Amino acid sequence: MASNLVLRIGADISELTRRLKQAENRMKRFAFKAESIGQDLTARVSLPIIAIGAAAVSTFAQFDRLEKGLSALNGSAAEGAAQFNRLNQIVLDTRTTLDLKTAALGAQRLQGAGLSAEFAERTIKQLGIAATVSGSAVDDVGGVLRQFTQIVGKGKIEQEDLNTILDRMPAIGALIKKEFGATTAEGIRDTGISMETFVERLVGAIEANESFQNVQGGLAKAFESFTNAVQTGIRPLGETIAKTLELEKNLGKLSDFITKTSLAF
Repeated sequence: MASNLVLRIGADISELTRRLKQAENRMKRFAFKAESIGQDLTARVSLPIIAIGAAAVSTFAQFDRLEKGLSALNGSAAEGAAQFNRLNQIVLDTRTTLDLKTAALGAQRLQGAGLSAEFAERTIKQLGIAATVSGSAVDDVGGVLRQFTQIVGKGKIEQEDLNTILDRMPAIGALIKKEFGATTAEGIRDTGISMETFVERLVGAIEANESFQNVQGGLAKAFESFTNAVQTGIRPLGETIAKTLELEKNLGKLSDFITKTSLAF
């Protein structure tokens, strides 16, 4: 006849229970610490690396576009790259208020209006110096370069053009009066000079002014130079990432896919 056998062990297992509880708690702490380390690595290492990579690619793309524009105007990639490097040296001049994007776009505009690369670079440099004397910003340099392009393109200066130039760079007002004997657009037009000559003489007046040439950018220029150094420094990284991942080709494929998908709806 079958019977149930109940075996009772009178051993004290409290110590075993305590140690198992300790082990469980240690495992929980380890799991929490591992999760924290993973999150910390993501926040402190992975995310900054991704951000630097994205910034590098963006900088490379922007500079590559500017350099290609200069190449088209100068007739070859080599000449475009050479001018891009010369513009970078102008930006690094401690007397100028400039960044590389403004300088390159300014060169494209001036050369597109028919001025030579050499004169475009002179103009950009001297306006950068005049901006520092005036306490103006980089955007003001870009604005005056646009005005110069417009007046050269249309062959005359209007009072609105002159007002914009003087609003952005008030320090050159005295130079204009001294050089042309006029303080209005009508007075400048009455001299009978071409707008190319107007720009050339104004640039020459800035070059000849000792106070302008001795100005220094100070802390603001130091920040500009630092930003420029970072951008030019990470550009090669961006180029490497872009070429390794074939971003231009693959982004084009992705864009085509998205376009086709959207048209299907």
